[in-house]
Amino acid sequence: MAEKKIDNQRCVTPVFRVAFAKVFKAEDFQGDGKFKYSLAMLFPRNANLSALMKCAEAAKVKLWGADKTKWPKNVYSPFLDGDDKSDLVGYADHTVVNVSNQNKPEIVDSQLCPITEESREFYSGCYAIASVRASAYGGPGTKFKPGVAFYLEAVQKKKDGDKFSGAKSANEVFTASADGDDAELDEASGW
Repeated sequence: MAEKKIDNQRCVTPVFRVAFAKVFKAEDFQGDGKFKYSLAMLFPRNANLSALMKCAEAAKVKLWGADKTKWPKNVYSPFLDGDDKSDLVGYADHTVVNVSNQNKPEIVDSQLCPITEESREFYSGCYAIASVRASAYGGPGTKFKPGVAFYLEAVQKKKDGDKFSGAKSANEVFTASADGDDAELDEASGW
């Protein structure tokens, strides 16, 4: 029986906080006509990111070979220090990994039910895990600076969190009233 080949450039992340969720509609972020779905994954400083780091390493080996002495210098790391963007809500004291893809990622809830349209179910501020694939790029003989990027394949929402927008939902700010009950409207507005 043949052994099943394992893709060492793919993994499932630990739980992260979602930021800049653009997963329902692709956007052209760099003005180059390449529309992408994306999000930023915010991991607490103490999170175990070894699986992601192994994927990044495997991507480098695939592109540049196993001899690290032959790798390009100053390879861009996808693991960013959130303190460098501490003016952004939720970034301080976190490791940030930006992920994107031109293909729309599958999004499911904690029970694996699809989340198919933009809603209150998946938003910047909720907690999730993701299936990602690492890929190295650039280097000698190319016009691109060398680096490693992660591509978003699928996302599973794990739990709610405070929205980064600061906006509250209608259920949080309004109270239900019976149809035709305009006493509150009349009294408050002077009608």
